[in-house]
Amino acid sequence: MTKKPEPGGIQIMKKTTRINDFDSEAEYYDLFENKNQPLFDLINNFLKKLFLKNKIKTVLDVTCGTGAQAIPLSKKGFHVLGSDIGKSLLKIAAAKSKNLPNIKFVHGDARRSKHGKFDAVISILNSLGYLTKNDFKKALANINHNLSDNGLLIFDNTNRSCLDCGNFITDKIIDTAGERANIKFIRFSKSKYSKKTGIILTRWETLIQCGHRKPMKNGGLWKRQTYSLNDLKNIFNETGFKLENIYDRSLADFDEKRSFSYMVVARKTEHCKTSQ
Repeated sequence: MTKKPEPGGIQIMKKTTRINDFDSEAEYYDLFENKNQPLFDLINNFLKKLFLKNKIKTVLDVTCGTGAQAIPLSKKGFHVLGSDIGKSLLKIAAAKSKNLPNIKFVHGDARRSKHGKFDAVISILNSLGYLTKNDFKKALANINHNLSDNGLLIFDNTNRSCLDCGNFITDKIIDTAGERANIKFIRFSKSKYSKKTGIILTRWETLIQCGHRKPMKNGGLWKRQTYSLNDLKNIFNETGFKLENIYDRSLADFDEKRSFSYMVVARKTEHCKTSQ
């Protein structure tokens, strides 16, 4: 059922039950996520320096989306395989990189797809957080299988310890808005957090207007599992990894109680004993 207009006369779309469905929004995915370009540039430069320091040559992006990390890394000289569960996202990534010689995109599932052996595996923009806790463990065990000995795993996620300290906004907010190529867009979101489970539920709603046409309305639900530093260490121990470094996602020093999100660098220390 359609909700009553919000203050200001904007009628927000009806609620849907779609959960963590990024592929259905593939056509406009970059429209919203490109607002993160300064953060992506920061992360991609960090990855380049880290990979050069560790003599990384081959990289698997297990949640590549439309290629926000995979494509820039290939342009920096790394051999990259991008994998994602979203086929529509992959088509866009492939189109954006069709003239690049050292990158390929394939359909895959971080929890079970075997792509070979790589020097490093990455997953950026909270992607692994959209998995359940059990599926997160399956994904790490599978990533272990796809890594060469002593290979690196780099990913980011929301910091549960920060949320447990009360650093969480529950009001409805505009989380992104802008205009690009005569397309105006805005996204509203409202979240709630369970201290008991560490799960964030976010109801999102978008309006996209091409020129002066009637705005298109859409919406859905994001469900994210968060982890504390101690949670990660325990899971790493189960899946054959050791924490090497943890940063605030801005790549400043990590503060366990104040950093809302983190960037993790872990190293494969042994073959995962978990059967897949």
